[in-house]
Amino acid sequence: FFASAFPAWARALQAVYASLGVEGSAALVPEEAWAAVMERGGCLELAGGWGLRRTRVMGHDRCELTGFTDGQVGRLKALGLMAEIVAYRLRLYVPDTERAVPILKSLLAERPVVRAVAAAG
Repeated sequence: FFASAFPAWARALQAVYASLGVEGSAALVPEEAWAAVMERGGCLELAGGWGLRRTRVMGHDRCELTGFTDGQVGRLKALGLMAEIVAYRLRLYVPDTERAVPILKSLLAERPVVRAVAAAG
């Protein structure tokens, strides 16, 4: 839909996706989203101010969801995200298991990617 309604926007988005090493349409599928964040270190901005980024916690790379409110935590945990308190702050992560792609599918259906940012360097 977006590619046909907003061709200039879709071309710009494709250029960002290309810089992340992602191929395909303007809609990012969960497998591509996971690879963009976890393998290439990109950040994805989702609708509603949410974001996905790779963070390093206790020596392990994790896919962290940012921008959520306290009232959204229960729903996000019900989708399968893991919650941890790190440095006195609640953080939510997509688990690095076979459940990652189905969780991302649910998350992206609710909050699609609106902007992708390639890793610096």
